[in-house]
Amino acid sequence: FLGAWGQYLWPLLVTTRSSRRTVQIGITQLAGGELNSFTVLSAGSIIIVIPLAALLVVFQKQLVRGLTAGLVDG
Repeated sequence: FLGAWGQYLWPLLVTTRSSRRTVQIGITQLAGGELNSFTVLSAGSIIIVIPLAALLVVFQKQLVRGLTAGLVDG
């Protein structure tokens, strides 16, 4: 919990320009601070996830190779 909170609170305090803020802060500002606008939050989340999912598909082989290379056997 503290790690996730730090990823929201610290960038919010440190950044002064909205163009340099993190995704978590951007999603909150996208909804205007209201958690009731579910459609806007969902649309913003999907827009953020699509490039990450594409990168995961492209680099899936390397990711699995790296994870299995670090596997300690016995």
